[in-house]
Amino acid sequence: MFNQTRGSRWHRELFRLVWKRKSKAASHTPKIAAETIALIREMAVKNRLWGAERIRGELLKLGIHVCKRTIQKYMRRVRTPQPRGQKWSTFLHNHAAAIWSCDFLQVTDLFFRPLFAFFLIELKSRRVIHVGVTRSPSDPWVAEPLREATPYGQAPKYLICDHDRKFGPCFARVATTSAIEILNTLSHAPEPMRSANASPGVYDKHASTTC
Repeated sequence: MFNQTRGSRWHRELFRLVWKRKSKAASHTPKIAAETIALIREMAVKNRLWGAERIRGELLKLGIHVCKRTIQKYMRRVRTPQPRGQKWSTFLHNHAAAIWSCDFLQVTDLFFRPLFAFFLIELKSRRVIHVGVTRSPSDPWVAEPLREATPYGQAPKYLICDHDRKFGPCFARVATTSAIEILNTLSHAPEPMRSANASPGVYDKHASTTC
C-alpha cells in the first residue's frame, strides 16, 4: 500500500540531491569570462593602491559589470601582503640630512707601515665631517673624533657604524651625550644598507690627501 508521507519524503530527498549536484557542477565554472579575470588580476598587480571598488569602476568604463566581492576574490590571489614598517632604503632617503656614517680605512705610510684613517661623513651630501689617523685604533680613541666633530650640539640624529669592537662603550657614551642614535649595520645586510655606510671611493679620495 502506498504511503503518501513516505513518498513525499523520498521526493524531497531526491529533489535535494538533484539540485545539490547541479549547484556543485556549476560552482566549478567561472561566472565571468577568463579575459575579465585576467584583466582584474592585471589591474590589481600594476595598481597596488587600487581597491576593489576602484577596479570595479574601471571595468564599468569598459562596459564590464562585475560585483565587488568577485573582484576581491581574484585580487587576493595575486596580491601578496606588504611588509609592515618602513624599508631601510626609505628611511635613508627620508632622513639622509640627519644621518652621519663612520668607518675605518686602512692605508700605509711611506715606509709601508699600516695606518688607520677614521672618517665621519654626512650621508646626504657625502661631505667629510671629520678625519682622524692612528696606528692603534681603540674604543677611547674613536670616541675622541666623535666628540670633536659634535661641538655645541652640532650633531646628527643618527650615526651608522658597523659592529667593530672599536665602537665600544666610550664611543656609545659620547653618542648618547650628543643625543645621537647609533644604527649598527649587519655583516649580512642587504646592499642598500651596506652602501649607506659611504662608498669606499669617498674614503679613498680623502685618504689620499690626508694620510
